[in-house]
Amino acid sequence: MIRENTDQQSSALNVVKDNNMRQSCRPGRVRLHRNRLLELRQGLGLSQEQVADECQQQRLYVSVSSLKRAELQRYVLLRTANNLSRFYNVPVEELIVAEDASEPETPASPPEAPAVVQRESNDPVATPIHRKVLGLCLAGELDLRSLAPMMDELDVAVHYSSSSFHVLLLGAANAHQKPTAYAMRVIRAIARRHPDIVALVKPIQAEFSHHDALHCQARLPMSERLGIERFAKQQLPGVVLVHSELFHCSRLEYSFVYKSNPAYAPGPWYALTESMPPVLHTIGREQERAYFQSLLIQLKAEGEGAWCNISGVAGIGKTHLALAFVEEAAKQNLSRVILRNTCDDKSKLHPGAELIRRLANLQEVDENKLLNLLVNFCIDSHWYPFIYHLFGVKRNDPHPNDWMVASMSPYLFQKSCQQALETLLIALLGQRELIVVIEEIHQLDEDMRLTLEALANLTPYCPLLLITSSYSDFIAGFDQHDVKTIRLFPLTQPQARELAHGHGAASEEWREHCVLKAQGHPSFLIDLLNHEHLGDELPFSITNIIAAKTERLSARLKCALELISVSQDGFTQPQLEELMGGPLERFATLLSLGVLHPHGERWFFTHNLLREAVYQSMPEKVRRERHAMAAEWIRERDPVQYAIHLAKSGSDQALPELLAAAERLIQDQHFKQAKQLLLLAEPFLRDAKCKCKAYRMLALTLKSLGETDKGVKAALSAIDHCSDERDASYDWRILAEMYYQLGRTEDALHALNCAEILTERYHQHELGARLYELHSEILLSKGHVVASQEYRKIAMKTAMKSDHCPPKCDIRQEGFSPYGGLGPNMPNFAPQTCMNK
Repeated sequence: MIRENTDQQSSALNVVKDNNMRQSCRPGRVRLHRNRLLELRQGLGLSQEQVADECQQQRLYVSVSSLKRAELQRYVLLRTANNLSRFYNVPVEELIVAEDASEPETPASPPEAPAVVQRESNDPVATPIHRKVLGLCLAGELDLRSLAPMMDELDVAVHYSSSSFHVLLLGAANAHQKPTAYAMRVIRAIARRHPDIVALVKPIQAEFSHHDALHCQARLPMSERLGIERFAKQQLPGVVLVHSELFHCSRLEYSFVYKSNPAYAPGPWYALTESMPPVLHTIGREQERAYFQSLLIQLKAEGEGAWCNISGVAGIGKTHLALAFVEEAAKQNLSRVILRNTCDDKSKLHPGAELIRRLANLQEVDENKLLNLLVNFCIDSHWYPFIYHLFGVKRNDPHPNDWMVASMSPYLFQKSCQQALETLLIALLGQRELIVVIEEIHQLDEDMRLTLEALANLTPYCPLLLITSSYSDFIAGFDQHDVKTIRLFPLTQPQARELAHGHGAASEEWREHCVLKAQGHPSFLIDLLNHEHLGDELPFSITNIIAAKTERLSARLKCALELISVSQDGFTQPQLEELMGGPLERFATLLSLGVLHPHGERWFFTHNLLREAVYQSMPEKVRRERHAMAAEWIRERDPVQYAIHLAKSGSDQALPELLAAAERLIQDQHFKQAKQLLLLAEPFLRDAKCKCKAYRMLALTLKSLGETDKGVKAALSAIDHCSDERDASYDWRILAEMYYQLGRTEDALHALNCAEILTERYHQHELGARLYELHSEILLSKGHVVASQEYRKIAMKTAMKSDHCPPKCDIRQEGFSPYGGLGPNMPNFAPQTCMNK
């Protein structure tokens, strides 16, 4: 909501404007308190991009760049200061830095948690403070009495409550360093008891007053509250919206492991649950859907089921295809049960018991309900103790007949539990046609393996379709079963463009960028399309795939995964063990994550986005250490990669290696790699001599790649830092050629005149002959035929001087030689020397 401009605010703006006009050399601009801005933004749990989006929605025009300048305490427009004060609902004088105040220019640091302000005894009136707090809007039926202890523990207050809509205030009395993570913790605690709620986290204006403690009074108008309630009730059950990021309650069970983005829960929100996503993306999967149709026809005609396993790497679209199968089965009146393989969660019901509970439509299971179920379906009492064990129900029987259970071996007991589960499933199925989906079976615990084996045994005899998803085509331990495998491959570029075209919210340029970056993986493509505002930063739904998979890895396995992420060429297992100075135990655990695949003997990430997710998750210090380890190992093997790793590790020895490697790459005409090395060298350039040589090579590289506009800037930079006029003549020549390519003939002629003066001064006849020939060509293109012929004659005379007086061997003829043709650590990288004629 936008607070109207008061007279006091306008007068404060005028006073600050007058002071700045008198004292500052930047009239019409002010500086804002960096710590206060960070405190206000982080108190709402918003990123800079999200603040800019919120301002645009409220018609307060604050761009991301303006917000960054403001938080760096640089000068911004008065209009920006006014708009930020309106958005944060604070007086503008509270944000503006007085010009006469000498505030040290130290790097911005996160603000400390504000302490509770006590009103002094001589202060008659406590001045209220206006700011925003995080509000949690919940659509659904809640038992607030049962949630009261949890709400007291997490410091949650009830602002509004009705039968189907509730507004809670999060942390009204305390300051939380990570408010969005705190909101997620509250949602997770509520969703455990009420999984069908719809939750929205939204900033709400509040008025804080200082008395004995800090109190706040939230302001949420009825019209706005009704609008939020209407929007929330239109969403699917289990949806969670946090600052426009979409999640699902079923994915909030993972703990946070990324320090870079700790305030966001893992996704994606469309994980397998009983709630279907609004849109299923199955473009390019027509053959797979046709095959499933044949399985449905077989089930309808013969009453025979099948086990179909969907395999593929992460992000290839296994989840959406499985849900598309469920949608097709629902049209044929098949019942459905969807399970997730949560082998790490021991608090949930046994998967076999969960399957029985859903088939029998039982909300809660106790001893009486379970006994009635077994009696109604005429289950032999021999199976009672095993079924009770699956449900975790303790049987109170004064005359137990399960005395043999205690003497059974563990293997025999598991087999008996499996047979009991099969018996009960057969009784429950009867003539019902059922489809069961189990996601991610590549890591099976004993409970899920028992359930899966029971279902697999029933598929040949019952109208049961079992759909599973895994990374591999082979499922260990199920060789004797007939598993029909559907292997998913990436989409073609036309198919990916067709899928992206249906996303109308993204721009055309961003769609094409996402198609190339997703590499045919539909799930990654949709995630990228939904996060255009993040730019090159990866969406949280992709980064949290890695977060959930690597959460329980050992430190050495995480280090191995990080080393693979910093290398473009991958590593073999012996190479990783050599790098880490010891054997890698349980390396198969790392491979079972489904993020690595072999190419020959080397291991690579299955998708470049997963490699980027691992790379971005590392703190800067750890990232430098991993690059230093890789550089030391690859030192004698690949000079180019050695220079790259050395630069990314921040070593002072990186500059000579980068320039020497770039020099050889230019000579071998590998201009793209040379450009990459020279851009990496820019932060290490200190003195003018190195800058001149680096920019000279960069200008020649960009000219060869056709990036002439950027090449002109690099050539001008080389001339600015050049102290040797003999070298400067080559820079002027490169600059003249690029000007001529751009059609800027006057600038080209000026550069040629400068180069010709230097070549005549230092008797560079061979170079001078080339310059005069280019001069003649430019004049001819402008229609000056006579002048062009004169310069052609001068070029011939200069070339004759070069033949009679050959210059000394000058390997700088192409405009660069940073280290006399011999770079450190590169003994075989000497350029070809000139031959005297």
